[in-house]
Amino acid sequence: MRTAGAATGGLRDRRRRRLPRGARRARGRRRVDGAGGRVGARARAASPDGRAAMTAARWLLAALVAAAGCDVSPYAIGGAGGGDAGGGVGDGGGVGGDGGGTGRIDAGPTVDAAPQPDACLPNVEACNGVDDDCDGEVDEDFNLDSDPNHCGACGNRCTYDFAFGLCNAGTCEQGDCFPGYIDLDGESSNGCEYFCIPTNGGTEACDRVDNDCDGAIDEDFNVDSDPLNCGACGNACNLLHATAKCVAGACEIDTCETGFVDVDPAVPGCEYKCTPTNGGVEICDGVDNDCDGTIDDGNPGGGAPCGTDVGECSPGVTTCSFGTLFCVGAVGPTVERCNNKDDDCDGTKDNGFSTDTNPLACGPTCEVCAFDHATPTCVGGSCQMGPCTFGFHDLDGEPGNGCEYACIVTGAEVCDGADNDCDGAVDEDFDTLSDPANCGACGNQCSFPHAAATCAAGTCAMGACEPNFYDIDGNPNNGCEYACVATGAEVCDGVDNDCDGAVDEGNPGGGAPCGTDQGACEFGTTDCVGGSIVCTGGVGPQPETCNGIDDDCDGTPDNGFDKANDPRFCGDCTPCDLPHAVEGCSAGQCTVVACEAGYVDVDGDPANGCEYACTPTGVEVCDGIDNDCDKQVDEVTPPPNFCRTAGECAGATVICAGAEGFRCNYKELAAAGAAIELAADGVSLALEETVCDGRDGDCDTGVDEPFALKGSACGEDGSFGTTRKLGACRGTGTLVCNAAGDGLQCAITSPGATPAPEVCNALDDDCDGHVDEPYDFGGFSGVRDALVGPLAIGGQSVVMYRYEAARPDATATSAGTVESRACSLAGVLPWRNVSYDDAAAACAAAGMRLCEVTRDGSGNVVTDEWGRFCEGAADRVYPYGNTYEPNTCNGSDYDPIPGGNNEDIPVATGTMTDCVSADGSFDQSGNVKEWVTDPRLVSGVTVHTLRGGAYDNPSGGLTCDFDFTVADASFRFPNVGFRCCARSCPAGQSDCGGTCVDLATSEAHCGACGAACAPGETCQNGYCCPTGTELCADQCVPAGTCP
Repeated sequence: MRTAGAATGGLRDRRRRRLPRGARRARGRRRVDGAGGRVGARARAASPDGRAAMTAARWLLAALVAAAGCDVSPYAIGGAGGGDAGGGVGDGGGVGGDGGGTGRIDAGPTVDAAPQPDACLPNVEACNGVDDDCDGEVDEDFNLDSDPNHCGACGNRCTYDFAFGLCNAGTCEQGDCFPGYIDLDGESSNGCEYFCIPTNGGTEACDRVDNDCDGAIDEDFNVDSDPLNCGACGNACNLLHATAKCVAGACEIDTCETGFVDVDPAVPGCEYKCTPTNGGVEICDGVDNDCDGTIDDGNPGGGAPCGTDVGECSPGVTTCSFGTLFCVGAVGPTVERCNNKDDDCDGTKDNGFSTDTNPLACGPTCEVCAFDHATPTCVGGSCQMGPCTFGFHDLDGEPGNGCEYACIVTGAEVCDGADNDCDGAVDEDFDTLSDPANCGACGNQCSFPHAAATCAAGTCAMGACEPNFYDIDGNPNNGCEYACVATGAEVCDGVDNDCDGAVDEGNPGGGAPCGTDQGACEFGTTDCVGGSIVCTGGVGPQPETCNGIDDDCDGTPDNGFDKANDPRFCGDCTPCDLPHAVEGCSAGQCTVVACEAGYVDVDGDPANGCEYACTPTGVEVCDGIDNDCDKQVDEVTPPPNFCRTAGECAGATVICAGAEGFRCNYKELAAAGAAIELAADGVSLALEETVCDGRDGDCDTGVDEPFALKGSACGEDGSFGTTRKLGACRGTGTLVCNAAGDGLQCAITSPGATPAPEVCNALDDDCDGHVDEPYDFGGFSGVRDALVGPLAIGGQSVVMYRYEAARPDATATSAGTVESRACSLAGVLPWRNVSYDDAAAACAAAGMRLCEVTRDGSGNVVTDEWGRFCEGAADRVYPYGNTYEPNTCNGSDYDPIPGGNNEDIPVATGTMTDCVSADGSFDQSGNVKEWVTDPRLVSGVTVHTLRGGAYDNPSGGLTCDFDFTVADASFRFPNVGFRCCARSCPAGQSDCGGTCVDLATSEAHCGACGAACAPGETCQNGYCCPTGTELCADQCVPAGTCP
């Protein structure tokens, strides 16, 4: 039953606000619930006496209200729905309810009194067909003709997918699209359905992107026939020395340039530069006369015997190589050595050697005389030891161990732990067992403060103390540490009379009683303190205080204090301290005399004083204040139909928010985790969500619509909350809402690699922004190529590639295409068909150079870096030995593919595991010929040498010293490769053209050999940065701004 409740509510509302009579009548005609009249009618039909009973009840209720001093004006109490006898239930027909007529108290017990209004509780006006703010107007703040949130009717929101809604004459229309969205089909039913951001200035490009946002991708391009986009966008046909065409999406040669021929189908274009000569007939002239891709093929003019067989020499056969007939396979004369052989092939063995006096070839066996740390001599064909080397001495007279004693004479023997006179004995003239100046060890001087010192068995000992000094602590390290003059027995004078280290010990002259024990006082005892006799330990009289103790020792405790009535000493001397109250004291108990302003003693307990902070202001209202000071705040009933409850706002209710009045609990729902976004005031609902959280925060069924890029791809490039990472360390992912919800962040789904040592693979493995940079022990960490050495050659420490040079992306089946630098890698196809200039540049990019050969004015070799690593210290003919071993290296006799024909093709580096030199280098014989820097003039043209032979050369062209193959710097051929050498530079430097530099800081070689910085730039960790900037990862930023 709600009838009584409704009547009470009507009465409370009437007390709060009285409306003008006209307004009350107008409101009395409004019916919120039509059921009230029907229920009242049913009540009258069921009970003929109901009308009189209800009238009597109204008069009784009016009398009660009047007795309470309340307003009982004629329209204060509502009647039953449909008339005086109504007994309706609920808001439609109850007493004081919103529907049905009301009886008039001042009109008497009339059955059908005129209908009058109910009370009105003012609230914020909402679009709901109700006069919420009680101003006599309904929904007056809303324009149903133009408001897109209430278009044509309250609550009819104009919403379109990814577009703004408009309201025109009460009809919804689609407005502008959201940024990044386009309405291609013109249908408002799906809104702006196409997401697209114009790129390339809105002009279509061939990039698999709809640049002009017309719904079609790359519509202006034909990848089947367009040579600039052949097979795929951006795939431009670029054939070497040829005009290209695109056929069915594949690049093909249209025509070759004049003077170029397509010899190798595997090479894209007309790669071979050639014009037929000599009528197209091949001769030995170093030219491909018939332009078939092979120079001097068929060995034209070759095959005749050559050389001599005198001594150690043997004849060979003439062979055409690069335009010149050479004697191949012959063994020529070498420098004569003492080995019982005719090395120089002049018919005489060991000529030029004196075996009687030459210590390098002594006696009939050509013995090399040698003695440790002594000069060797040869006397009568027998090795004898000469003078000792400086710093060494022959103490034992045994030539077998040479001058065995390492010692430098510094003078006469002194006690210093060294053999000064180099006689084999150390400090032999000194006794460290008893000498106080060198006790136990040279220079160890025995010394004790204020005491004598001695040395016994190499250990210092303290003797007698000096006068007026005493060893009190027994520690010899501080000697006789206590200075004192003895005067006799100890007395109370503040002096150590007996020099025992203690002053006035034993309390001399003390121990007698002193003082009094009356009241709180206590006896003391005389003591020797600071050289005088004083009374200590006693307690004397003090001023009397209220504490239950006789402080002044007069025999009466607390005399002079009123503990029964004085609130300062109430009961047990404790001052009364009641919160927010004026205190009193009665019979020794604290009492509340009065409360401070703004406080009330609600519970009557003096122990907590006036405990409740409150100032009465009247009846209770929703304002966050306890108006009636009953310890209850805002105990009022909220109005109905106040909050939105649709969508994400389901469960919203109205609450009394204190000083804010009534409001909806959107804020509390949001705090509890509801997907509701609040407006700037933090209380009301936002009109448009601004938080990116994957939820519909503004209750409009759209999720995160202001964040159009959400879900797109991203990477760790320093944007969207990522830390900028470089190279292989850069991860990729998808844009998602950030943790703060105010934007997007890149969620990494494919993490980048962790920094790893740089390897030569066309990747930035160590994530420093440099790809395959040369290795440097300084601030620049790069590729550590596989090297051999260092060896001392020509006065320099030299290293060389262990393997033939390869491209960074080479594999066991592909030579690769990346030509950024040379690499020394095992198990990959070598870099071939390369010119001398390109090979030199590739080595320079690796911080190295081509191996060098120097010659004298007659053309004789002086130093040969490549040859030294091939021949080894034993001066081998082949890397592996002096006798040719078929199939050991990849020469013309080796068949890399067993069965069928003998294919002459290169193999992966290091495949021929026995084709290795004594110093560990592979494939210096066969596989591919290798460029070296060995400039010579041939017919006015500077040429360089190709060493080591190739996969199509016989054994004679595979020796370590075969240097007959030469070509100009632009020559390239499929069997031509290279490897790199370099000086073995100090730590932190690399070899750039024969000079050791720091690639991390050199302006002339910044990051790589030959990479020079422009004027006004400095080299910072391999990057050229303008003056006033600093390197931050891989970017130059203003100095001092890199985090």
